[in-house]
Amino acid sequence: MEALLKSFGHKLARPSLLSKASLIGGKEAAVSGKSINIVDPGSKDGRVIATVAECTDSQVNEAVAAAKKALDDWSTTDPMIRSEVFEQAEELVRQNRKDLSLIIAAEGGKVLREAEAEVDNVIGTFEHYSKYLCDNAGKLVGERLSKHREVRWMPL
Repeated sequence: MEALLKSFGHKLARPSLLSKASLIGGKEAAVSGKSINIVDPGSKDGRVIATVAECTDSQVNEAVAAAKKALDDWSTTDPMIRSEVFEQAEELVRQNRKDLSLIIAAEGGKVLREAEAEVDNVIGTFEHYSKYLCDNAGKLVGERLSKHREVRWMPL
């Protein structure tokens, strides 16, 4: 990936964003010994731009279980805390906007402007939901949000 970025005339300000590790439950998973090649979709010769570790079946099952637990935990997290998490995520994405855009462009074969727009959309989404939770905290604080939601469609 670094070589591809260099060929575009770019270098990542934060190379650690290009981790080859798999995270399961917030911890780095053991490497199985197998790897998967990430191919530049814009190349005609199938040029490999990165290599990542392949997870075992048991690691995939462990990751699914960890994701379910995280959803259960998140579903009962106070809305104000969720808002703070969204604000922190927004700031992290904003701080790494250029690098994330370059990575998306390289791995997805997108033009840089389109990748930048994608990252900006992520920033906007985090910003929207952090403000939504703050604006609606009076309705939500004190209520634990269950896993089940009721949605009503009411035309204006």
